[in-house]
Amino acid sequence: MTLYYSLTFLLLVAEMALFMLLIVPLPFTIRRKMFTFMSAALFPSISTRSLFSTAPKVL
Repeated sequence: MTLYYSLTFLLLVAEMALFMLLIVPLPFTIRRKMFTFMSAALFPSISTRSLFSTAPKVL
């Protein structure tokens, strides 16, 4: 049972870190590189698409 709580807590911390990274004021070039990476990489693009879209996208 402790393992489930630990994994849930780590997922929550990872989501909070991702959202903090998205809202922190960054220079335009760094922000553009970050969003380019997120749109090109397989795993982050799937997770951000599922978080920010109304319907899940099928690859």
